[in-house]
Amino acid sequence: MKFTTHINYFLFFILVVLVVLLAVSAYLLWFEFPRGYHGDRATWIDIHKWLGFGLFVAVVLHVLLHIRWLWRMTRYYVRWIIRLSGTDTKIKSIDTQKGDS
Repeated sequence: MKFTTHINYFLFFILVVLVVLLAVSAYLLWFEFPRGYHGDRATWIDIHKWLGFGLFVAVVLHVLLHIRWLWRMTRYYVRWIIRLSGTDTKIKSIDTQKGDS
């Protein structure tokens, strides 16, 4: 098994745990600790913010690990849309005119 497979599994596990914990903290803040100042509410707000930041970092790592796949799929779908449009011409780069400067 590749080392990246282990990293992907570990990162997936971290993402799932963070999402569940973030949902639990959101539930507690929304229903159990209504608006107003409560010592417990302030603690849960801090926990919720740190869980959100941790989720952000994990998602960025996930995207970075899969950047090549995302790039290939994007190219595939762009080409597919171009083929569906009926033009069947390749995208050409813009050439600058030489000698007219």
